[in-house]
Amino acid sequence: MTDDQRPSPFPLRLPGSIRGQLDEQARASDRSLNSEITARLRRSLDGDSDEALLHEIVQRLERLERAVTQAQAQDAAVREGGLLSTIAERMRRLEEALLADNRR
Repeated sequence: MTDDQRPSPFPLRLPGSIRGQLDEQARASDRSLNSEITARLRRSLDGDSDEALLHEIVQRLERLERAVTQAQAQDAAVREGGLLSTIAERMRRLEEALLADNRR
C-alpha cells in the first residue's frame, strides 16, 4: 500500500446533531461512522453523485429486503413452532383420554 492509499488520521469536530444523524445513517447502511463519512465525501466529490446515490439506495433496499425476508421466515418458524406444539399438546390429551377410556 502506498502512502497515498493509506488512510490518514483526521480529527474532525462535528456538531452533535450532525454526528447523531451520521451515526443513524451509518447504522441504517450497516457500516461504520468512518465508512459513512467516507462514502458521503466520495459521493459529493464524484461527478456522478446522482448515480452513486442511486447505487447506494439500491444497496440499502436490497439489505432491507433481505432483513424483511429473514424476519418473515423467523416469524413463520415461530408460528409453525407454536402450531406444532399446540397439535402435540392436543394429541397428548387425546391419547390420555383414549387410555382412560380403555381402562374402563
